[in-house]
Amino acid sequence: MKGLVVYKAFFATAFAVAILFFAICAQAQDIDQNIITNITLDAYGQPITNLPPSTQNSSNSDVPQILPRSTWENTIELKNLMLWFPEEDHVPPDYAAIERIIVHDLGCSLSSPACNSDTVNPVYLIQNIYRFHAAQRGWDDIGYNYIIDRQGRIYEGKFGGNGVRGAHAYVSSRCENFNIGSVGILLLGNYSSPQITPLPEAMQKSLVRLSAWIAATNGLDLTGVSTEKIWKNIKVSDGSCDISQGDWSGTFSGPVLLSHGDVEPGNSDKFDFTNLRIEAKLYTDKIKNLAYRENNSTSAYKISDGVLREFVSGSQDEVVVMPKTQLDLFPIEVSTKLPDGTLLRSYTRDRIYVIENGKRRGITSSELFTSLGYKWEEVKLLSDRGLALYPLGDSKPYPDGALVKGNGPEVYKFESSALRYITSTALFPIFHFSWSKIIKISDKDLNSYSQGPPILFPDGTLISTGKPKAIIYKVEEGQKRPISSMILFAKLKLNSKNVKKLSEKEVSYYPSGKYISWPDGTLLKTKDNDKIWYIQKGFKRWIQSAVVFKAAGFSWKSINVISADELSDYPEAQVIAKKADIKAAPVAVVQGDQTSSGQASSEQPTIPGATSQESIIRIGIYSLLSTESISISVNSAYTITRTSAADEQKNAGDMVNIVPSQNSVIRIIPKDDNAIITVNSYSNPAYNGGNDNTFRGKMEIAYSSASQKYWVINELSVESYLKGIAEMGNGEHPEYAKAFMTAARSYALHYVQIGGKRAGEIFHLNNTSGDQWYKGYNFELRAKDTVVAVLATRGMVASFNSKPILAAYSSGAPGPTKNACLVWGGKFCTADFPYLGGGVDDPPSTVYKNIACSDANHCVGLDADGARQMASIGVNFENILKTYYSSTILTQIYK
Repeated sequence: MKGLVVYKAFFATAFAVAILFFAICAQAQDIDQNIITNITLDAYGQPITNLPPSTQNSSNSDVPQILPRSTWENTIELKNLMLWFPEEDHVPPDYAAIERIIVHDLGCSLSSPACNSDTVNPVYLIQNIYRFHAAQRGWDDIGYNYIIDRQGRIYEGKFGGNGVRGAHAYVSSRCENFNIGSVGILLLGNYSSPQITPLPEAMQKSLVRLSAWIAATNGLDLTGVSTEKIWKNIKVSDGSCDISQGDWSGTFSGPVLLSHGDVEPGNSDKFDFTNLRIEAKLYTDKIKNLAYRENNSTSAYKISDGVLREFVSGSQDEVVVMPKTQLDLFPIEVSTKLPDGTLLRSYTRDRIYVIENGKRRGITSSELFTSLGYKWEEVKLLSDRGLALYPLGDSKPYPDGALVKGNGPEVYKFESSALRYITSTALFPIFHFSWSKIIKISDKDLNSYSQGPPILFPDGTLISTGKPKAIIYKVEEGQKRPISSMILFAKLKLNSKNVKKLSEKEVSYYPSGKYISWPDGTLLKTKDNDKIWYIQKGFKRWIQSAVVFKAAGFSWKSINVISADELSDYPEAQVIAKKADIKAAPVAVVQGDQTSSGQASSEQPTIPGATSQESIIRIGIYSLLSTESISISVNSAYTITRTSAADEQKNAGDMVNIVPSQNSVIRIIPKDDNAIITVNSYSNPAYNGGNDNTFRGKMEIAYSSASQKYWVINELSVESYLKGIAEMGNGEHPEYAKAFMTAARSYALHYVQIGGKRAGEIFHLNNTSGDQWYKGYNFELRAKDTVVAVLATRGMVASFNSKPILAAYSSGAPGPTKNACLVWGGKFCTADFPYLGGGVDDPPSTVYKNIACSDANHCVGLDADGARQMASIGVNFENILKTYYSSTILTQIYK
């Protein structure tokens, strides 16, 4: 084909650009040459004749034949690599109308004999590209929609069919995602030097026909120039792209058929398609009115706008016979969707789903299928593209009481649709579990279910590791409460034969509770202090003198020596100053400057300039349209201020409706500092059925030129903000809670001090989990432990170079914490972030909620699961923070 000219540029190839895929923003890097150089010897000499022929569709030579994924995804190992399943209603969109075709070459090294080889089986190349994309890059599938080999064979690439979002063209310099609304075609080989490595004729012909086919079935004009909307993300202050926020605010003007270098200037995939567009347009005109049917089928379809539409053929109409796999790339136009209760699966995958509330819920095993009373003959088969029309819901749970396990030894019991881990094999006879009834499912399916609390021994059970001098615990309210000595063990008339011997890991599942209390009348003291305490109704009372001690008839031999930590579990009551005081009921006392041990209390260090003045933070709650009103009321008198109008005074309970204005900043300012603002028009469902739409502080409605949106902003003190963060629930160990809230405060104040997370934005953070999950005042009411931890650590931050750190945290997973430089790159590779260098191992017996790190569970900084375990074994919150954030110190930046 004449006129196909390739321009060489000395930049990364199409295969090596930054790509946004499945909410992962990959950094630009060169091609992994192992894809080519590590081709196994078996790949050489594989007879190319073993592959399907490179001819066009036998019914019409103008229509290309597209070989299905099964041509190269031909083993269980390869099928299991694909973990990404597109959905119709995903954000960013998994499906969009096709607007352009973007062509790439592989960019392999020409020095490799396998690069432009006609003797290497192309299936091996595709499989290695797939492994690199899905496994090494973590994209869970191959990035290209179609692949063309040197013999002209066309292969289906990305799972999901016509219009699915690929992973081949993301322009990170502009935060523009060209994967949405485009088709990515990969040419196997390197064609950057046309005089040395010209495009094979068969490959050129297939590129023409494939482009024409895509144009004909999606209504494209290949010779036209279009200006289309591009999905665009927000650029944040460190220069990276915030993939959690995006819309169709970008634009691109250019040819419909183009190369990667046309989309991203400087990319080496730069082709001159002038003549190719003209030739492809001729083919488009020839095939655009064709109808299609499967072999041995009477049903015919026309394909327009990416949809199969039923067609009744006449004598003059040409109907082309086409493989079912190629027709299945398109959804069939239907007037109604399948009803609830329908069983379905795709032709290419084994997973069966049931439709419930319009969503498909996976049935994770044949045992579950049978137990739910379903019938195999009622399963309806759909194409992959047709299946994606139904949003993916949660997997169908097993009935209560069902026992399941994955590849590991852990066994779980289903209760209320959630998994509960059975923490010890010794629990099987206690709860009458049967080993023979355990159902084996995949780890992927196991992780798709939510987890409830672990199954522990019943209250009253005695547990221990059985090691010499190991602590014996008594289980009470699901906690392990230590019995501090065998003297107390005997006083409680317990029997050592009843102690369950567990592993350290099994014991670790029980959160630590307070020490088991000594009986009333017990005398206690600590090793390092001479004060003697009298235990009465759970309180400790100081016997003020030896005279009182003797007068009360106590014996020095009856004194039990315990640790200061155990003694601190008892609240202090009034002093016993004379014998008669013993008969008085204990009354709690408030401590002064001295602790109950008689030692001066210690204070946390403060940095120079620390004051009682805390910082103010601005939180973006949600964006709204210019015509969308917001309804607000306050439980106290308040003022409405506008930059373009006079102030308005309102009474408590007055409800106002406000429409945003680009020329005016509108603020709601309560006259009572403790007032609560309700945003009546805002829906933010809480787990308890309520609506988290109440906030402390002030509210603001303003236009942001950075994001070009109107925002509802909550402005309040940092300490009030922290009380509404929903990253931690009730029931956590107090030391973990203090460590976590100190990290959350450090994270917030880091961004307050640098002016916000997103350059030019009018708020510091938003209220999503991508920043910190903020729910406001209603959450504060139901999360007492969060409030207690905030109060206990007021003003405390982890700091580096006298500044609050960017205290990244996540749930964590087995293995050392990750280096932020390797995970996120950019500014995290500078000397400002040594505390996020990773390499921290969690304590033994840590229980993980996730089996691996991911984009959301990044494993950088504080590992929540590991921090919980540290707290349970007695590590205080200061040392938890110093462990996960090396090179930092704990400081108090306000009092």
